[in-house]
Amino acid sequence: MIILLISSTGLGKQSLTAAEVLRNEVGFLLEKEKFRWVGSRQFSKDYTKFQNPFFSAIYPKKCFSLLPNGGGDEISDSLGLVFERTRSCGGDKKGTENKNWLAVRLTNEYSEKDSVAEKIMRGSAVYKSLGTINGRSAAILLLASMDSLGGTGQVVASIKAYVHCKGTHYVFDTSFEPGQTSIDIIRSRKFEIPKDFKDIISSFECTGKNVI
Repeated sequence: MIILLISSTGLGKQSLTAAEVLRNEVGFLLEKEKFRWVGSRQFSKDYTKFQNPFFSAIYPKKCFSLLPNGGGDEISDSLGLVFERTRSCGGDKKGTENKNWLAVRLTNEYSEKDSVAEKIMRGSAVYKSLGTINGRSAAILLLASMDSLGGTGQVVASIKAYVHCKGTHYVFDTSFEPGQTSIDIIRSRKFEIPKDFKDIISSFECTGKNVI
């Protein structure tokens, strides 16, 4: 494993958030071992396929509701989706094993010629792993930031998985419970991506259609 420490030298009296302080303390790790995810072709009958002009994915229908995530008001033409767990499938539970949502969206922050795995970096990242998802270049990042969605003002650990697909780039993301749970994950860099989330990501296919 390659560890690069991020120095706070030169920051002067600039006020840092709790997440920035923790990130500077922990540093950044680039995982040496590459990951390889391959989607299963035999999902259970509880799974169904979502497809629109931009991408498709297989997900457990009874456990998730779908919301548009940018570029359209309806999921039928949206550039992304939010897979939100229903209460019947653990949506009301807390902790690291039961995340309530997984979001995916098309991102144009990289050109189609960029190697998404090599180029992607975030100032808030404490961990990065390179690999492939269904044979496509991909990267998984663990980030430390402040909880803006929940409004708790606490440190939150989040996961972003980038996939380079047919000249387009997609990013999946989810986050962990803010506060001590996230702090422990950031310090240890040990986390689990729930199986149903991994199934969705691994089943992802894009059409290559883009919107500039």
